[in-house]
Amino acid sequence: MLDRLARKMGVETGYYDYRGEHRTVPTSSCRQILAAMGFADRDPDSQSAAIQFQEDEQWLRLLPPAFVLKAHSDRTIALHISEDQLDVPLRWRLWYEDGRLRTGHLRPRELNQREQREIDGTVWLRCDANLPEDLGPGYHELVIHAPGRSEGWVCRVIVVPEQCHEPPELIHGERIWGLSLQLYSLRSDRNWGIGDFGDLKRLALKSARAGADVLGLNPLHALFPAHPESYSPYRPSSRAFLNMLYIDVPGIPEATQCEDLQTLVRDPAFRTRLANLRNANRIDYEAVADVKLAALRMLFEDFRARHLRKATARAREFQQFVTESGPPLETHALFDALHAHFARRNGGSAGWDDWPVDYHDPCSDAVMRFALRHRDSIDFYQYLQWIADSQLAEVQAAAIESGMVIGVYRDLAVGVAPNGSETWANQRLYVGDASVGAPPDALAMGGQDWGLPPLHPKRLGQQSYASFVHMIRSNMRDCGALRIDHVMGLLRQWWVPTGSDASEGAYVYYPFDDLAGIVALESQRAGCLVIGEDLGTVPEQIRESLPAAAIYSYRVLVFEKEADGSLVQPEDFPRRAVATVSTHDLPPLYSYWEGSDMRLREQLGLYPDEQTLHRAVAGRAQDRSAIVSALSKNGMSAEDTQNMNTQLMSAVHQYVARSSAAIVMAQPEDWLGMTEAVNVPGTTPTAYPNWRRKLSTGIDEMMDHPAARELFSMMNAERSRTRQSVS
Repeated sequence: MLDRLARKMGVETGYYDYRGEHRTVPTSSCRQILAAMGFADRDPDSQSAAIQFQEDEQWLRLLPPAFVLKAHSDRTIALHISEDQLDVPLRWRLWYEDGRLRTGHLRPRELNQREQREIDGTVWLRCDANLPEDLGPGYHELVIHAPGRSEGWVCRVIVVPEQCHEPPELIHGERIWGLSLQLYSLRSDRNWGIGDFGDLKRLALKSARAGADVLGLNPLHALFPAHPESYSPYRPSSRAFLNMLYIDVPGIPEATQCEDLQTLVRDPAFRTRLANLRNANRIDYEAVADVKLAALRMLFEDFRARHLRKATARAREFQQFVTESGPPLETHALFDALHAHFARRNGGSAGWDDWPVDYHDPCSDAVMRFALRHRDSIDFYQYLQWIADSQLAEVQAAAIESGMVIGVYRDLAVGVAPNGSETWANQRLYVGDASVGAPPDALAMGGQDWGLPPLHPKRLGQQSYASFVHMIRSNMRDCGALRIDHVMGLLRQWWVPTGSDASEGAYVYYPFDDLAGIVALESQRAGCLVIGEDLGTVPEQIRESLPAAAIYSYRVLVFEKEADGSLVQPEDFPRRAVATVSTHDLPPLYSYWEGSDMRLREQLGLYPDEQTLHRAVAGRAQDRSAIVSALSKNGMSAEDTQNMNTQLMSAVHQYVARSSAAIVMAQPEDWLGMTEAVNVPGTTPTAYPNWRRKLSTGIDEMMDHPAARELFSMMNAERSRTRQSVS
């Protein structure tokens, strides 16, 4: 009975691990995951009742809350009608997304009847009703009024395309290249201790001149302004808004007019403080947030005085942004205002679970009273989002105007912090007694627990996918591509029950076709390419579905191996792919080649035993040998292959550049010869400074580095050669 309930809720009771061996999920894990979903009763009778309810629920609704269909599929929707209502006419209204309205009547008995089910003595029938053939891609609303109900049944009808957007250049066979980096890691003589949108604009211009068509970034999601210690880009407060620390303060129009700010930046002590923040090798997030927030408050006060109170054109631009962003922005800004309030009052606050219980509900009387009393604070955080959005838009515009095919590609994190804005705003959508992670694999043999609350798969549809649509749409703003981290999460996620080891989790399935269809719809509308990060254990359904949906695969050289351990040949890389030598979760190329990453992992205690370490060392030697052999086979050998050097680094990248993949990326760390990792998965901030390490040189020195010039020249030659070969 427990297994039946688990399957009904999409919980997989067994799975195949990375070795291809079948594993059975512990019964205790299934119970805990079902309890987290809202099914806490353990006796068979309660489980049977829960199964019955799940099976009956859809039959008792005339219409589902949301219905997703492909643009070229049959225009039919299932209605559930009791047998005694078959002769009662139903009145319907259909609002097209463009504002058109169609109305009509239908008689259920005349519909095609497919199935029937008896519930408590009443026979219910599933009938097919036709939708208008001119219902194009988009979000439409169908309302059907049935007898005995004062309100109509409402269904959000979402018509989606078959595929995501692809730039014409890639459709026509061109192969392009670009740079991938962590925005915060950029150095310059003008930023305030962290890479910002001003730095990114400069880098975009220089990258375009070098021949790059793509600029890949870490997630830019909103973090916690009042708790800067929470700085992981993959554990954000909200994925729908931007990180205010990336704002280029001197680049804000108010900056040149604000006397308070000008006085501040002329102060010798402040200038010394900024210099120290710029020169530091690692980011001091608390200090950066302190100086930036102080300056931004000055600029907001200046904006209020010069523009809001005088209703200037710039004030109207801000108000238009607020209006278009709607309630989600208001709620997010309210969260940040509350968070800052309680952080000051309590001497710190990690998130909303630290607040008094009266403030846990965004719609509570206490929260509403706070919003009325602290309107200026809410407006301030909305102002920050407006500035960040405007500056990112300037970056993308500059990249495209400079000739880039894609420009910025953004990164969508797999989840959010449990105590941030996104979970506070929609607590019913998130599951509190489980977290997302990954099962054991070769890199993490104990499994992984990322501490991110999973989305409830059933409630996504019950809420008409509204939050998912908003999140995807927000992340496709001001960019040419979106990388979806752990794209397998659209199909299934590894849930770890609270208090359990990561290895004791289970896969929970999601409505993949609906979610992937919404991604495709938003992609086409935004003109945004979609990249699916499909590393790790990848279900066959994902391997088949991504190319069909024009979602580009993410291919990392060191993982691209044949069964005998040799590297996949360049011509055998998939066309719809982004190929790269390494990623932010892997060591830079110099560290990988020298093995310093394994020595670090040993020091951090990440190998469970000596045998595992020895296997890792032996495996690395084999991988290096495979790379050298593949380079030699393709005429890319370096004189010295024992030690990483500029010639070998360029040869490794040339191998990837010659591949069939439409897009190839390179990381600055690799041509700068850096060895310190961006992130060491499985470590805490006290063990390793994840997400804090800066690049070793400033933007100009980085792009003019001799190794960079050699690498860029090779990329242009290889990618240009492959373009000519297919034209």
